[in-house]
Amino acid sequence: MKTAVYLAQAGKELKPDEVEVYDLPPVPEICKGMEDLPKVGYIYQVYCTSFPAMAGEPIVYGDSVRRLVPTVLHPNEILDGAVINPYHNIRGCETYIIQNHPLIKDLYRKHGKELCFVGVIITVSQYTEPERERTVSIASNLAKSVLGADGVILTKSSGGAPDVDIAQAAQKCEDIGVKAVLIMYDVASGSGVESGIVFNFPRANAIVNTGNEWLALDLPAADRVIGRPVSLLSGVTSNGELKKALNWITGAVDHFGRSMITSVRY
Repeated sequence: MKTAVYLAQAGKELKPDEVEVYDLPPVPEICKGMEDLPKVGYIYQVYCTSFPAMAGEPIVYGDSVRRLVPTVLHPNEILDGAVINPYHNIRGCETYIIQNHPLIKDLYRKHGKELCFVGVIITVSQYTEPERERTVSIASNLAKSVLGADGVILTKSSGGAPDVDIAQAAQKCEDIGVKAVLIMYDVASGSGVESGIVFNFPRANAIVNTGNEWLALDLPAADRVIGRPVSLLSGVTSNGELKKALNWITGAVDHFGRSMITSVRY
């Protein structure tokens, strides 16, 4: 957090190299002149612990979102910092990635050309089945009846229970006539070989797999180290050759499709 403040102060008065404008009008006006384009929304599952939130854990507008019901946000709110990663590092949804959200930016780029981008619904993974049922019902109804979406893209955070929540939401959307596509990577398998997908909903069958975060890597020793190398629990020093899973490298994979690693099944 100190680093973020330091960087912000250093760049505060600088003229930006480039400016991108993201402008989306209110829902009733979004698709004027685009009536022939498919209306696409985004159901964005933000990170939430399955346990009582830690004190001072800000996620959306400075507060915990545990047990949040699905909520419509303007996509610019996401880019402007309304959603951040919690204090503790959750790999795959770092704050920088959220504020430069590749999926939202891509939907903006295609807006008015290939599709009509109708908005974002944020949701969380719930702890109990009744809460999950409530969440997927609200999210799917918001997509269809409020945003008027013909189709939605869904992403998750972390793995295990969040996989089930977001897949169940996809199936519910399909059931009420909204096409659904999941973007996700495997997290539940520690082998790096077998798939970690923990759901089997027949109608949640359009999935973009962005890789497996447990892919094993051999990392060579560093040529230059800043600071004093520390010994890891394995006994290896941090500047030596390491054998680590892909998820140890911050930014190597993320939940929003920004990574270059993909797996395609035909």
